Formats: sequence, structure tokens, C-alpha cells
Amino acid sequence: MPGDDQVPLSGWAVASVVSSSLIGPVIAGVLIDSATGSKPWGTVVGVLLGLVGCLAMLIRMQNRNQGGGAGPPAPPQGGTPG
Repeated sequence: MPGDDQVPLSGWAVASVVSSSLIGPVIAGVLIDSATGSKPWGTVVGVLLGLVGCLAMLIRMQNRNQGGGAGPPAPPQGGTPG
């Protein structure tokens, strides 16, 4: 993507992205529970989806900060062996 090779994210940016990816599905699960009366299953599913989403975001940010997955590996540096 065009903006993926920018400077690493700050700690506050990471915290806000991670917390929102965790809290959003939990709130949706609670709302589904209150609307359908299926307590606690909507909340449980929301927590699980939030944890999976949070883990995926952390892995994605870690790869972005390390430059992982950006193409083929660089050729080795130095002269010819021997």
C-alpha cells in the first residue's frame, strides 16, 4: 500500500488502534445480547472476535515497523567468498 513505508507509529497511536479493535466487537456483542436476549453468547463472541482482531492488528503493526513482508529479501552484502 502507498502509506505502509512511513515512520513507525507512536505509542499513543498503537494504544488507540489496539483498544478500538478490541472494544468495538465487545460493544457490538453486548448490543446484540440486549436486543435478542441471547446473553452471554453475543458478548462472548464479541470478546473472541475482539481478541483475534487485536492480535491481527498487533502483528500487522509489528511487521510494518520492522519492514517485514515488503518484498523479496535483499541480496547479501560484501564481496565474493573465498
